[in-house]
Amino acid sequence: MRFFLKIVIIVLVTMIPLLSGNNPINFEDFFSVNRLGTPVVSPDGQKIAFTVKKANINDNNYTTQIWLTGSDGLNLKQVTTHSSASLSPVFSPDGKSLYFLS
Repeated sequence: MRFFLKIVIIVLVTMIPLLSGNNPINFEDFFSVNRLGTPVVSPDGQKIAFTVKKANINDNNYTTQIWLTGSDGLNLKQVTTHSSASLSPVFSPDGKSLYFLS
């Protein structure tokens, strides 16, 4: 539950500059916010994998990458760096491997 709270706080903090001031949110502002995918918890409960979808307005496309963090919210690292999408992360039954579609 703490992880979800941290994610909500991160999203809100990134939105504050967009919402402050007299300027309404425009097209570029809306698409500059990264979208978090559904988190998947490892069988031992020690790791959480999730997707981050980012818009590229100039190329008119999205990239989706997989990120991994500890259940305590520490040790955040990006797992994939493809120019296309990496989706649907799932842990192996022993939690040592992470499978995904790309």
